[in-house]
Amino acid sequence: MGTLTSRLRLFKPASSDTVDVAADLNNNFDTIDSSVGTFICSSTTRPSGGALFVGLQIFETDTLFEYVWDGAQWQLLSFASGAVQNVGRTDEGANSAAVTTVETAVTGITFNAINGKYYNIEAHCQMMQSVAGDYFLLGIREDSIAGASIFSSAFSTGTAAFGVEKDFNIAWAASATSVKTMVFTLLRGSGSGSCIRQAKSSFRVNRYW
Repeated sequence: MGTLTSRLRLFKPASSDTVDVAADLNNNFDTIDSSVGTFICSSTTRPSGGALFVGLQIFETDTLFEYVWDGAQWQLLSFASGAVQNVGRTDEGANSAAVTTVETAVTGITFNAINGKYYNIEAHCQMMQSVAGDYFLLGIREDSIAGASIFSSAFSTGTAAFGVEKDFNIAWAASATSVKTMVFTLLRGSGSGSCIRQAKSSFRVNRYW
């Protein structure tokens, strides 16, 4: 009676078997051909059961990450434990339109969030205003300007025509594997004078393992 190989489970006829070219040899050839290179799938359609073997590499089209099967679980390739990967960044190349008393989206960073993974969200914001004693609210919302608020931070201005800088970073954990957008917003406290976000502002999202 024939047996199966341990990795690709190719059929090996016994010496007493009659070999069926279509069912045995051609199926083996198809299996070998489909196994060349990295296996393409999504995070919900990973190979399982008899399709698994030690060393199997997959690429997930929804998360854009590669994994290898170690015989017990999937291990992420390319990044060691504790490493950081930048998944999105926006650097402002020009001054913005005037910031108003209506909360407005500054920019959005879209990335593939992975369930249970932690992300560090950073912002560096430079403002210039023409009136003294104003304040701003820099915030982060999920997916849209109307989305759930993740974080907000107020900062005050000084004298007229005075520039002010604000930096913050927070940790955020993904509760599901999905395409996520972090929307950075600005809101001004006063409606008088003018207020401009400067070109040196930057926003980024990093993933931590």
